[in-house]
Amino acid sequence: MVETSQTHRAELEHVPSAADFADAISDAPASAGLLSESEVESLLRGHAAMETVSKEQSQSDVSLLFRTLQSAYGAYEYFGQEKFDAAEDAVTQWLSSQDDEIKVSALGEKLQESLAFMLTHDAHAMIYEPAAEEIEAQVRYEYFFADGFFFSKDVNGSYYMVNDGERWTLSSFSDEHVSVQPTLLQDGRIVYQPTLFALRKDAVQSSVTLKNSSGKAKIYRLDWTESQPLDVDLGTLDYRLIQEDGLTYVSLRSLVSGTYDNMLARYAREGAKARGSKAVIYDLRGNVGGSDSWPRKWIQSFLGTQNSIETSMLYAQKNSALFAAENSESLLPEDEGTCFAREVHGTWYENDIPIIVLVDDHCGSSGEGAVQLLKTLDNVLVVGSNTAGYQLCGNISTFTLPYTGIGVRFGSTLFLYGDGENVDHRGYAPDVWCDPQDALASVLALLKEQGVVSADACKTVREKIVK
Repeated sequence: MVETSQTHRAELEHVPSAADFADAISDAPASAGLLSESEVESLLRGHAAMETVSKEQSQSDVSLLFRTLQSAYGAYEYFGQEKFDAAEDAVTQWLSSQDDEIKVSALGEKLQESLAFMLTHDAHAMIYEPAAEEIEAQVRYEYFFADGFFFSKDVNGSYYMVNDGERWTLSSFSDEHVSVQPTLLQDGRIVYQPTLFALRKDAVQSSVTLKNSSGKAKIYRLDWTESQPLDVDLGTLDYRLIQEDGLTYVSLRSLVSGTYDNMLARYAREGAKARGSKAVIYDLRGNVGGSDSWPRKWIQSFLGTQNSIETSMLYAQKNSALFAAENSESLLPEDEGTCFAREVHGTWYENDIPIIVLVDDHCGSSGEGAVQLLKTLDNVLVVGSNTAGYQLCGNISTFTLPYTGIGVRFGSTLFLYGDGENVDHRGYAPDVWCDPQDALASVLALLKEQGVVSADACKTVREKIVK
């Protein structure tokens, strides 16, 4: 894990600069006073979804939506007002060409079309829920692997395989989306496998060219297998702590405060029980998020420290009357439209206990935050697929427009990590790739084969998990 720890530590040293994103995190005085008290109250009330409304009612809801986004959306300045103005103009022009009675479904789809720049780059954001999954399916990256096809890697970094006693070295792939990634097999071996990380539409048949020492070439077809997330009920807690002969297994599928506070508090306290382990398997597959405070507390308990646990990031909280009202907070009139921005420099912590974190592409939002926080510790290895990619804008709330009942969801806080690249709908890559549905069995085999823990401990933990 030495090389992986070095990579994690280097990533921690990268903090997005406030100066580089000055326009995205600056105060926006023009956003103050855009919503009346009655409009704020209306947005916070639930409204029934309608099938049809008048053109006048549609225009009213469209105006309210775009003023709401400008007033309270944390990534409004990140995308730029000109894009939102153009989107509103497009919807307004479309409405002007319609009959007096407007189908809400048609309006919802037009709003999605005009706001595609936002919805395809902010995974938390949603406008008109019935068609939201269609947008995500078009822009979501998936992990595919060439099952049964893998390489070894020599000291010079070349990938090769041996057929009938002859060495064949990787020359090229037919598809630019294909790369070679370290991959954990079910028997516990780490090999180097052709991997396709791309949109589903780009998962076309590919080929690989190998060459021997004399330059002779062979071309092999690569057939892709799509990885599968862990089959669990998303949003349930499913907290487990299993310990056997030095092997600790922790699983957690939700970090939602309020719903699971008592059990989450127990989870945080029991981080201390992992001290002295020979290895820890930290299973975050299917963790759809909630609050970052819980994994922070778990790590503090595990390390026996009260020091802050932070990953490196830049965040900017937009102050608005809407979010203040929703959270029952007071907001001075002069503070509306201001932005509280801060660069956070993460801290590296020494740790000599191997921690293997399991992830899949359902691990999102604060679930991904937990992964990033765990990577501030030495000796952490992330295994599985890419995470979900729900990172750009947090502190999420949902509202409904009063006349149409169209649902709207967005966050008030902009979050940028590492080099500032937006990872929404792509997620974070693991250190070692592995089909998530097989990740636990593969990691247990790895720990057993490397002599980290006993075969009996692996077998007992697996049996207790299956029960």
